[in-house]
Amino acid sequence: MTSGTKTPTLSAPRSDWAAAASLFVATVAVVLWQNSRLAVLWDLSYVLDTATRIALGQMPYRDFPLAHAPLTFAIQAGIIDLAGRVYWPHIVYCALVGGLSTVAAWRIVLNLLGDGLTHARLLAFLLCLPLPVLGLYSIFPQPFYDPDCVAAILASLLLLQGMNERPASTARAFAAGAAVVIPVFVKQNIGVAFLVATGAVVTLLAVINLLRRQPARHYLFCLAGMACALALALVAIQVTAGFGNYWRWTMTFAAARRLPNFSDMAAIYADPGLLTGLACFGLGAIAVCFNRGRRRLIDFVAGAAISAPFLFAAASLWIDTDPSDHTGHLLALWPFTVIIGFVGVALDRRSPVNLTTGLPLIIIAAAQGAFLSQQLWGSTYAIWPLLSILLACTLGSLARYSKSTAWMPISAAALVSSSLLIAGFSYVATHVRLNYAQIDDAQPHPVTISSLQGLNLAGEQLPDFAELLVYAEKNIPTNDPIILIPGEDPFYFATGRRPQFPVLLFDRSTNPFSVEDLVRICVDRRIRWLIVKRRLQLLGDPVEHRAQLMSALTRVYAPVARLQNYDIYELRPAQTKRQ
Repeated sequence: MTSGTKTPTLSAPRSDWAAAASLFVATVAVVLWQNSRLAVLWDLSYVLDTATRIALGQMPYRDFPLAHAPLTFAIQAGIIDLAGRVYWPHIVYCALVGGLSTVAAWRIVLNLLGDGLTHARLLAFLLCLPLPVLGLYSIFPQPFYDPDCVAAILASLLLLQGMNERPASTARAFAAGAAVVIPVFVKQNIGVAFLVATGAVVTLLAVINLLRRQPARHYLFCLAGMACALALALVAIQVTAGFGNYWRWTMTFAAARRLPNFSDMAAIYADPGLLTGLACFGLGAIAVCFNRGRRRLIDFVAGAAISAPFLFAAASLWIDTDPSDHTGHLLALWPFTVIIGFVGVALDRRSPVNLTTGLPLIIIAAAQGAFLSQQLWGSTYAIWPLLSILLACTLGSLARYSKSTAWMPISAAALVSSSLLIAGFSYVATHVRLNYAQIDDAQPHPVTISSLQGLNLAGEQLPDFAELLVYAEKNIPTNDPIILIPGEDPFYFATGRRPQFPVLLFDRSTNPFSVEDLVRICVDRRIRWLIVKRRLQLLGDPVEHRAQLMSALTRVYAPVARLQNYDIYELRPAQTKRQ
């Protein structure tokens, strides 16, 4: 694809509709299946309770600290406004976003491969076939910001691909630029990396086209769209929450609590197995490039060599006995794919260059931005569609450079797809990514809490929480302020009460207050009730300095009740009189 010619537009035969529909339905089915068997209360309560306080009129960053960008919480608040406080519409949201994002990724891949490659539709379908299993909401099936951010990125990439057409619509280019800004306000680490990389690539393309005296108007309008959307967003933040507040919590505080050091980031590229995978890829690439006779057998063997790391990730399910090793081999595909993505850029000989040429660099930047949060193990659960797109870029560039037969990309895509399906399904079915919480594989308890219909969780967590809600309804007046430690349950979403304490979760990444500050706030604001959960779904205690905190709190709070899993305290009369 060049900026000087019209992008070959793939018509939409029935096979396209069938492919899109099958990918959408399969993704929705996986998300619904995941929601039918598991839930992580900690993350769910953070999103739903924060969305509840927004729906009740509280402004994040101004009225309470929030270490994350606002759009996911605002979307869930909108669902609460429309559907009321009931959980199942949020599941529907996750299923629809997951399904549509899989289709969007497939469309992006098809646009990439449709440029001069035979069997482009088959290749695109094969590369995206694992995405129902490794989709945005397939691994972690609850409302969350990383999947929402990648969904916004995929929508933006679709708009950016439209800029390769000539004559390029200036309105479309402006809209594409504006869309690039949206991910910044969904998840800042991924969104900022995506915005900076896209802005740099578009600026470079504009300069190159201007120097070559080729059309650059669409690139300039894209940059204008980015600038206008960013300015509008910042003005809206200043008018509502205050830009200083927003920067303090989403940038300064979040970076101080989450940002890893460079050595930790670089460690994922120091795996000895990575060199073996790159060697296999190199041998396959050399074989296919020098296959002047276009022998199908050589192309097939080259495709197998290129896909060797993926085959090993699947084979490790039978080779290794430790599930964490299986996951390690699967996640090790990320640094491998990032590196070969640069190879694809180097092999792409299109002239003049366009956004398709720079697309791998944009995706690599977005993936690296995701790693800034919880590095490779924790940050990849929602970005697998980007891996499929990056693989498409690399395979497409290699196939065009070598002028190979269709056997090389088809064999590589088929082996990669089957390997990712096998390894990915094991990854999802064993919920190893959620190993920070106790996930019971037994039959989930029937939900007796009307607002949590659709939430499925085995064990005693939900029955114990239902007991707490009954106690609160009978004994704690609706308008009385409450502090819940550590805040693992969606208490405010379930009850509709208005949060009056600035923090909902008491862990290092969300709580900025010291023990002394927490006790002072409780007394100054007359937080009458303290509810402490004893047995958590989380496997580790998230509360920093718990012993010190509880010692300080019990000096100003007196115990009044002990439920199956909760201790209830009331502010001592002497503290109330001080006010």
